[in-house]
Amino acid sequence: MVFTLGRIFFFSLDKGMKKLYTLTVSYNGYSSKAYNTVDK
Repeated sequence: MVFTLGRIFFFSLDKGMKKLYTLTVSYNGYSSKAYNTVDK
């Protein structure tokens, strides 16, 4: 029971981390694009 809960917890945590990482990467790409546009 505890093992199953632990697996579910780590699985959702892993999914959340991947989503957060994707959001961060896309946000950084967007802000660097905007910064380059303003710079020129």
